[in-house]
Amino acid sequence: MNEQQTVTVTVDAELCLGSRTCQHMAPHLFRVDGEVSAPIRSELVEQSDIDRARDTAHACPFGAILMSDDH
Repeated sequence: MNEQQTVTVTVDAELCLGSRTCQHMAPHLFRVDGEVSAPIRSELVEQSDIDRARDTAHACPFGAILMSDDH
């Protein structure tokens, strides 16, 4: 049986300085509220969204995007 992977995405508000890198790379996943980014959806199941969020997390200049796999 194939289990669908769920990944939880959070943004550490203490680290985020609002560079908007995430919003530019994945506008369907992240938005910037004031000066801090926030995920639009905190739980991702589509592999394309997970891959995009992971790429965006690696590109964040402040390391503020955190991802955890829930199995």
